[in-house]
Formats: sequence, structure tokens, C-alpha cells
Amino acid sequence: MAMEEKHVGNDQHGVLSGWKDIASYLGRGVRTVQRYERDCGLPIRRLSGSRQGSVVATRDDLDMWVKLRPISRMTQGTQIDLSSALKKSLQEQARLCAQMRTLRKELAETTQKIRLSISKVRQGLDETRKRQDATAAVIAQYANAYRMRRATSSHERLN
Repeated sequence: MAMEEKHVGNDQHGVLSGWKDIASYLGRGVRTVQRYERDCGLPIRRLSGSRQGSVVATRDDLDMWVKLRPISRMTQGTQIDLSSALKKSLQEQARLCAQMRTLRKELAETTQKIRLSISKVRQGLDETRKRQDATAAVIAQYANAYRMRRATSSHERLN
């Protein structure tokens, strides 16, 4: 797939901003490009650092990604000669991306478990407070009854 020269994004720096510009540059739809990022490691950067922030990509990164994709190599019928160090670097990047996805999934699961645990602890505290309040009310009743008996008995002694 040859990249056409199009005026999109921040062209003077080779930066494409937004899914539409990136999709247009690659000659694909926005959803396809988003799927490429999620499943195939399309080199996208998010400005806010979050998973759903504004996106940017450089033309150089996209061109390299297109050249390195196995499907791209088969469809173009060209053999790409890359240095061993670059190949290792790209393999390491792919490994790290897979590891990052796994860690994000584990983090999400752990976060959910922690939230559930916190909820259970809060429930337990609420139940304990209710029992303490009930116990305090019973103690107050006994204390009042005791005071009443003492007051009655001291009143009877005076008479």
C-alpha cells in the first residue's frame, strides 16, 4: 500500500491528529484503523495518556508499521530487508505491548476485586454500627431504669 501525499493533520511536522486524519492517510475507515490499533499494534499516541483521549500519529511511524505488517508484505509482493537490531527491537515492542495488555487486564480485575472488598467492608461496618446503636439504646434503657429504681428507693427511705 503506497502512501499518498495528502494534506491532513499537522503536515509540516508529519503529525496526523485524530482518527479521521489517520484513517484517511492509511486509506481505511476510522473503525478499521481503531481496530488496527487495538489488535495489530498500530502506533498511535494519546495526548491525554488515557485509553480514550485524543490521538495523534506520525507519518513515519505509520509508514514503518505498514511496511512491517505481514499482510502488507504479501499484498505488495516486496521483500523488506531490515537490520537484525530493528527486527529484535520490533519483536520486543510487540512482546511488551502484549505484556502491557495482560497487565492492564489484570489491573482491571484486581481493581474490581478491591472495590468489591471495600463494599463488603463498608457493609460490615454499617451492620456493626447498627448493632452498636441498638446495644447503646438497650444500655440507655437499663441505665434509666436503674436510675428510676434508685430514685424511687431513696425517695421511699426519706418517707
